[in-house]
Amino acid sequence: MTSPCVLVCLFVTTASIAASPVTAIAIAPDESTVAIGSQAGISVLSLPDLVVVKTLPTGLTHVHDLVYSADSQTLIAAGGVPAESGSVEVWRMPEGRFERRMTIHEDVVYRVALTSDSQYLATASGDGSCQRLSLASGQLNRTFLGHSTSVLAIALMPDAETIASAGADHTIRVWRREDAEPLRTLSNHVAAVTQIAIAPPHRQLDQLARMASISDDRTLRIWQPLIGRLVRFTRFASVPTAMTWSPDGEFLWVSCRDGTLWTADVDNLEDKRKIAEGLGRVFELATLRDGQSVLAAGDFGVKRV
Repeated sequence: MTSPCVLVCLFVTTASIAASPVTAIAIAPDESTVAIGSQAGISVLSLPDLVVVKTLPTGLTHVHDLVYSADSQTLIAAGGVPAESGSVEVWRMPEGRFERRMTIHEDVVYRVALTSDSQYLATASGDGSCQRLSLASGQLNRTFLGHSTSVLAIALMPDAETIASAGADHTIRVWRREDAEPLRTLSNHVAAVTQIAIAPPHRQLDQLARMASISDDRTLRIWQPLIGRLVRFTRFASVPTAMTWSPDGEFLWVSCRDGTLWTADVDNLEDKRKIAEGLGRVFELATLRDGQSVLAAGDFGVKRV
């Protein structure tokens, strides 16, 4: 019989730097800084001590997502004004120089994804659409229509040919990136799908992209979206609010509405372990490269767990 695994949780750093809940977080690929966003604006914090080093004068009323380019030289901020406009801002890093703002939706942008070559952005909006646009020019290339209500999440497939989106209509949709042609709809969830995330490339052992999703139906699901296959799922006692893959793709970190934080083994989702409780509402999770700790952003500011 194998001995039980005991996981110890320690809050090593806490930063409460915004009066409003922190709703977006992105770790720079070089792990020198982490950007956070809220209704109070966008701040850049040093790692690992989480000290504010820069504040970006964003024009976004609500900041829902932040994404760094692979070279850490560009930061994308997404958000807007509910029921009025959805915008994306481009910032040059590390100096924090504002480059442009693109208002492209009629409701807030909830999520944004950036291609690995930093040429194109894909957006998910409360107006029910997704857009693909050029990062350099801001020109719209494609509009993806099919969700019946707000699109809450978007992800770029590693094949560079397809996009996945998820929404409040309970569905995940897979699209051909070049012409916005719908390829398939995954409809196993029975409530809003709030986040999707592609597994790290070295986890794609069978050449079929793996994707995780969380939903207000209290489930975490693993998919092979290119063939429309649900691989496995598990249910939580409370609604999952955020998730992120470990760097090696072996497990997922998942936060829940009741303030708990879990890890779930990808090959056996029922093997999930509670790491922390009493966190409060978590909006975003981001894993550090060592795979041993995660940054949680929420009502409390930012915590490293």
